[in-house]
Amino acid sequence: MDNTERLLHRFYEPLVLLRVLDPTRGAQNTGMVPDSRSDTSQDLRRKFLDQLSWTCDYKHGGDTVSAIAAEANPQGTIFWLAANVNPRQRVLPHLKWILKQLEDSSSVSEEETEELGNKITARCIEFSKDKVKNYRQRLCFRVRGCVGILANQPDQQGLSHVLLQGPKFLLTAVVADYWYLRCSTS
Repeated sequence: MDNTERLLHRFYEPLVLLRVLDPTRGAQNTGMVPDSRSDTSQDLRRKFLDQLSWTCDYKHGGDTVSAIAAEANPQGTIFWLAANVNPRQRVLPHLKWILKQLEDSSSVSEEETEELGNKITARCIEFSKDKVKNYRQRLCFRVRGCVGILANQPDQQGLSHVLLQGPKFLLTAVVADYWYLRCSTS
């Protein structure tokens, strides 16, 4: 068993055990992909807070994980921030900046909304550049592996072969097939 599989087993085994031993904690929220057709306002709030928390996590590995809750009161919404490390120095200013940008954008045009989205995205990428670099390295490693597998396919229709290798290849297989199709048509 390689290091990645060992790490996955270390992560999932306790989760399975907790699920079996303590099913009274309620249903898990697994639908985190926006689906405007079926999302309730509570679903949208939860997704917003989860994604906001994710933007405050700036290093790979769990040391900088954050959680955010929102409390409605007559004076406005209060956001509560919990983090594994002291959030005052780095996370809190970042979060305040994002919330200020969103607050100021309540009555802007569609074009300005797109500009703001790009501005926030660029700022979040810069804020968590170490994590982004780690993701990029891991993705590139997987893509190279998939390209190698696809290159050895006689019919160059290797997507189904790669998918049979396991779920960890799903994203990289799609990227590799896209890359192959794009390169072969140019």
